[in-house]
Amino acid sequence: MQFALKYQSDSSKIKSLVSCFQIVAKTMIKNKKPGAIVNISSQVSKRATVAQAVYGASKGALDNLTKTMVLELGPHQVDKIY
Repeated sequence: MQFALKYQSDSSKIKSLVSCFQIVAKTMIKNKKPGAIVNISSQVSKRATVAQAVYGASKGALDNLTKTMVLELGPHQVDKIY
């Protein structure tokens, strides 16, 4: 039960971040303003830790989402900073 609740919480965070990235990216492209997507994540996205499976997966998803969006938005001069 606790695992399921934690999963829903982290899943919602990723969905919220996708929505936020989309809004910001559309605004940057529309205004023809180059810029950066700043991603503050966690070292847990890069290494396994005990009792952190869902948290680590959500941070890994955030890291990959940022990298992928930068590749897709590169032609619009949107970059990222780790």
